[in-house]
Amino acid sequence: MSMSTALIPTICSFIERSWLPRTCLLCGAGSRYALCEPCLAELPEQVPAEEALAGAMPIAGGPSQGGPCAAPPERSEREREESARARPAAQSVTAHTLWRYAEPADRVVIGFKYGGDAGVARLWAARVAGGLPAVDALIPMPMHAQRLADRGQNPAEVMASALARHLPGRPPLLRATKTRMTARQQGLDRKGRLANVAGAYRIDQHLHGMRVLLVDDVLTTGASLSAVAEAAFDAGADEVSAVAMARAVP
Repeated sequence: MSMSTALIPTICSFIERSWLPRTCLLCGAGSRYALCEPCLAELPEQVPAEEALAGAMPIAGGPSQGGPCAAPPERSEREREESARARPAAQSVTAHTLWRYAEPADRVVIGFKYGGDAGVARLWAARVAGGLPAVDALIPMPMHAQRLADRGQNPAEVMASALARHLPGRPPLLRATKTRMTARQQGLDRKGRLANVAGAYRIDQHLHGMRVLLVDDVLTTGASLSAVAEAAFDAGADEVSAVAMARAVP
């Protein structure tokens, strides 16, 4: 692919954001951004904006043999349970959310997730960034390869890309992998959600000494974020925090 060809999506995105007319996602009025100011003001803020993720189960970890780029070794369920029992004290994972998943914010989130409007992610990122801790890297909530192929894009990755532009040092995006297809979390209670995603994520690089921020679209019970946090601690991260677009009541 030539450089000129590679630049086409970037140029088109710039033109769309800068000159092409667009309408508000909620009311349909002309707006330079994804939401007009009156509709943006109507979105219910999440209070409190920060909370500890209950059930986060970090595994004390660190670099294994093979150098800094080697992937952490795969572990059996028994090894995971033994490691959890040997863990001295659970490290807390603080989650930050901007909006409450209620009318009309729920329609904004759904429009973003299934309509692919990256403008929503840019609005969210500009507003949430100021309340976040300093981090060394962002990790979007991963999707299974099959589900990603069906969806076409990962909303959490779009959010993380937008958010990185507003954080000091523009931290890089790192990748987590969803190793197996899980049942959809909707309809499951907290215990069922935790069991559904237990051990379903892997991070194939060492995060030794790093402060990482997990990014997801909606926080409900925190089960999926807790599972990815576990993988991050297992890969050697010193600190893990999380951020989501909206907080839903389970």
